[in-house]
This record gives sequence, C-alpha cells and structure tokens, in this order.
Amino acid sequence: MISDIESKKPLPPNPYRVTDQVDLHGAYNECLNHEREAMNSEGGDKEVINARCLGYLLLEAPCEEGRDSVAAQIIGCEGYQGRSNLAVGYIEHMFRFFRGSKGETPAAYDSCPVDSASQSHQSAKYAALKRDGYRCMVTHCPDSMVWDLPALRASLGIGDEGTMVTNFWHIFPDPPSTNDTMENPNKKSYAYAELAWKYVKVFGGFNALQELQGAGTHRLSNGLTLSLNVRAEFDELNVWFEEAQEGHPANTYFIKSTMPFAYVPSSTTPVTFVSHDPRLELPDPKYLKLHAAVCRVAHLSGAAEYMNQHDRDIENLSFLASDGSSANLFAAHLERTVEAY
Repeated sequence: MISDIESKKPLPPNPYRVTDQVDLHGAYNECLNHEREAMNSEGGDKEVINARCLGYLLLEAPCEEGRDSVAAQIIGCEGYQGRSNLAVGYIEHMFRFFRGSKGETPAAYDSCPVDSASQSHQSAKYAALKRDGYRCMVTHCPDSMVWDLPALRASLGIGDEGTMVTNFWHIFPDPPSTNDTMENPNKKSYAYAELAWKYVKVFGGFNALQELQGAGTHRLSNGLTLSLNVRAEFDELNVWFEEAQEGHPANTYFIKSTMPFAYVPSSTTPVTFVSHDPRLELPDPKYLKLHAAVCRVAHLSGAAEYMNQHDRDIENLSFLASDGSSANLFAAHLERTVEAY
C-alpha cells in the first residue's frame, strides 16, 4: 500500500468562482496571498503552514456550512497577523484536540448495561465489543478476552487465530465537564477544551459538544473497537475512514493513511461496519467524516509534521542546555502547557 496523502502540499489554484462564490473566492485568495508572501520571506516556514492550514480548511471542510463559516472567519481577520492567529488557533486547539489521548481502556470486563448511550468508558467498551463481534473494526482480529471464553469463541466462530488487546476509541474526546467551571482549579483546562469545541463546531458545521455533552461522549456512535496499534495511529491523525460512495452498502468505508501500515488493510479494500446487536448503533458517519477532514488538513498543510517535530523536541529535552539554546523551545512548551492546563 502506498501513502494516500501528501504532506506539506502547496495550495492549488483558487477553485471558487468570483461570480457566485464571492466570499469563498475572496477568502481563498487571502490564503494564496499569505502563502506567497510567507514563501518569499526569510524563515517563513511556520507562516507557510498557517496559510496552507486555512486554505485546506476551506477545501476540505466536511459540509457547506463549515466551509462558509471558515471563509467568514478568514475574511474577518485583520490582515496577515490576524490570519496567522486564526490558523494557530485551529492547529493548537482543534488539531491537538483530535490528536491527543482519549483515555485508557478499563481493565474490567464485568457485566455492564448494553446501551447505545453508555454512561461510562467501561460500559461503552463492553457494549462496543458486543456490537463489533469482539473484533477490531479495522484488522478484524479478535479481542484477547475471548481466548479465556471458549463458549463465546464458539458462538462467534473464532478458532485458534491470533488475538489482540483492543480499546474503545472515541472519535471525539470527552467534552468539558459541567463541573469544570471557571471558578475551580480546572478552569484553564475547561477554557482550553471549550475553545477547541468552538473550532470543531465552526469547521464541522454542527454542534458536536451539544450532542455529546456529559456521558454522551461514550455513545457507541462516537466510538470504535480498535486494536492498540491501530488506535495509536488514529490518535496521531495518521489513519482515518472515508465513506464509500454509491454502489456500496451503508456504513462502508475505505481506510486512508499517511504511510504504509502492515496491520491496516489496503485503502482500496472496503470495510463495512455491521452491528451484531440491533440495539447497538454504529459509528456516526458525520463524526468520522469530520475526523477524516481534520486528518487531511493537518497533513496537507504540514501542521501534523510541525506538531510531531515539536513534541519530539520536547521529549528529547531532558535538560536545558547550559548555553541557553533550548530556552525558546522550553518557553514555547511552557506557554502551551499553561494555556492547556
């Protein structure tokens, strides 16, 4: 399998008509001009990413409402610096929001309520396993728990094939708790998450926070059973689902990625989600569509590579250099940590 998407790809020519798509045409021209100016300036790599981020947000928006809203944001920016700030907002909030850890898998497999609107990660994990036939939805490898349950293995038709530990992977992370008010110790974390959800609403064109507030984040429509290695790549925005078009059954997707992964099927092989219990809902296509759009923009713009490099630098920064050369990196990381937490 070859990579399905290029990283750091220049913006294509303006695809919007000046006659009847005036705002879209004008907003995209602002992005092209920003990219051109950044490429002609010394040390403008980050600004090139910013320009491409905004441009690809327009091109890859999952719906017309999201595209129009992003265009309005770009037009409303005050010049070059305003556009830079908007792009950084999307990168540091929406991209990192989807890219971050989504929680640990509960260790227990005890009996839990089977309900599409599961009230905890633990009950969601149990219900999703039942829905997904106790298999990873990408590799179809059985969850390791079935090995000790021969009756369950027999009922599922699972023989002596290899197993893997799986996670219940949330498409959207946990929304900010209603208990996290601006007056308690978590107020900075709450404010960061609240802003991230606002960017998601603009780009996605719907209010996901309202749909998933509180325990709703554990709804089965917001999660998939994935083996650990596959889940890690989804969390890094390296793998995503793109819905198959006409000619395929409902809930059929192609798995796209930024590089070849031995354990991920070919991007030309359709994967159809089937619920093994009619009471249990499948992942919501609009949630997966938004996640896929975020992945594409992050890589096409170069923002994903930038975030990866920054995080590697931080991990390698075991101590501050005596000559002060690491001070700027440490300060940038400290600023982001303070904002997020």
